[in-house]
Amino acid sequence: MADHYLRASFTIPVTSEEAELMREIRGTYLDGLNAAELVDLYNGCSEAFRRAFPGTADDPFASYRSLFTDPDEAQPSFSMAEITAGDGGAQLAIFGDNVDVESLAQIIHAVCKTAQPCGFAYAYGCTKLRENEFGGGYVVIGPEGPEFHDTDSDLRRALSELQSEDARPLVIATRNRDHGLEFWNNQTGFGRLANATVFTPAEAANHDLPIADDEPEWLTLPRAGS
Repeated sequence: MADHYLRASFTIPVTSEEAELMREIRGTYLDGLNAAELVDLYNGCSEAFRRAFPGTADDPFASYRSLFTDPDEAQPSFSMAEITAGDGGAQLAIFGDNVDVESLAQIIHAVCKTAQPCGFAYAYGCTKLRENEFGGGYVVIGPEGPEFHDTDSDLRRALSELQSEDARPLVIATRNRDHGLEFWNNQTGFGRLANATVFTPAEAANHDLPIADDEPEWLTLPRAGS
């Protein structure tokens, strides 16, 4: 027998209103409640909670449940403490063992708007030294939602990029006579490299090049970690 765990510990800056809503979420438990009890609980929630998570006729907590990987088990899996406060803001320390990373990221995205873009790292392991049972990852949370990354996939990508240049990601580039090189973003068009849409080789093979004054070309990015 061996125990597996996933741990995270980080701080994010939030407003006092966001901190209060996070505390309310941390103290909201739906497990075992019948329909009438759920209605009573929802009606007793703060106006901020009800505004952020509007209900339906069938389930007052429907939109709140959608934050969780298992909507039927909508229970926060993290601990929280307010470590400093002042100037209308606060620093929230969020931590825990066996944290549901995806649910936590969705909660932060829905509640902690002023902290974004933000993110956190996590680690997972095993009480026995079993092969491939250790790793971790990180989550980047921006206005469009969380992006999840893990060390296993990053490691596999880095190894494949070492073995073959054809495995490296690509961007679309064109030359602007006034600004030099510009790079394609699927939503906003050509602009800065920092905002470029990055394509896997498979995605690039099925993507038509956009039209520009100077014919765009595929540009291979450096290896991961270079």
